Amino acid sequence: MKIKIVRFDINKQPQQKEFEYEVSHSRLLDALHEIKTKQDNSLTFRQGCGSGVCGSCAVRVNG
Repeated sequence: MKIKIVRFDINKQPQQKEFEYEVSHSRLLDALHEIKTKQDNSLTFRQGCGSGVCGSCAVRVNG
């Protein structure tokens, strides 16, 4: 799985980072946790229940 993350800083132009992720889980949320713990601990995202019920961890995928 390739994951492209666009990072924003109001004082800079948006920057895109690309990560290669070996899929051991099928959820994007798991991939984001893996990237944060093993590749880029500055990655920050919001999540809630993680079950798709509350909508807190909704993201735009492929677009």
